[in-house]
Parts: sequence; C-alpha cells; structure tokens
Amino acid sequence: MKDVLLRIKSTQLVDGEEGRIELVTDGKYEYGDGRAVFEYQESVLTGFAGTTTRFEITPQEATISRTGSLRSVMVFRLGARNDFLYETDEC
Repeated sequence: MKDVLLRIKSTQLVDGEEGRIELVTDGKYEYGDGRAVFEYQESVLTGFAGTTTRFEITPQEATISRTGSLRSVMVFRLGARNDFLYETDEC
C-alpha cells in the first residue's frame, strides 16, 4: 500500500438536521483489479482511538470496516437497501 494524505468528507442527516464533518489524516492507498482500498488509523480526535478504518470500493459496492477497539462492517451495494447494526458507547 502507498502512503497518502486522506481527506474524508461526511454528511449526515439526523432528525432533519444536517451535520458535516471533514477529516484529514495520514493513510494508505492501493488500487488493483477494479478495486480501490483506503485505510487509516483512528485517533482520540475521532473518538475511535485504537481502531483501523478501511474503505474498499468497486463500481458496484463500497465496504467500510473497522477493526480494533471498535468493530463494524457496512456494505453499500448499488441499487440495494442497506441496513446495519453496530455498537456505540453509552452517553
């Protein structure tokens, strides 16, 4: 994997309120066989210290997986409804 600087922008709509987040961090990247992979280490700033986040992207699917102190997998398939379960800390 190649060392890169990642800029990740996120938009979330909750109860009619839109929130935007932008993260800039060191990460890794590779591309081959029609698949792009991005990976980075979460930090205290994101609230997920000790977690590795990985994006795998193909023309038909995007997978976001987290391993370490937080574990989750979300798979988004083109033309399909996508539901996920994952744990969060208690407030």
